[in-house]
Amino acid sequence: MHYYEKKHPILISTDDRAMMRCSLSDEYVRAGWALNLNPQEIFNFSYTTTKYICKNLTANEKLHIFNQFHKFAKAQSLTLK
Repeated sequence: MHYYEKKHPILISTDDRAMMRCSLSDEYVRAGWALNLNPQEIFNFSYTTTKYICKNLTANEKLHIFNQFHKFAKAQSLTLK
């Protein structure tokens, strides 16, 4: 069973785009494919991960980041959970 299925927080990252020739977006696509996730599930995955990594940011920093999520969700007809 994958960590994702067990509801463990998982972080997707890419250390060096130039060296590995992949972007963070590419990594999310690969994770979605490997875990058989639809676009809404990939969005939820990213949103949940971001909530974990933003715990030590200021309220204004969090507001800026999560406003971007809201804009993206609206543009892509996704829902925030």
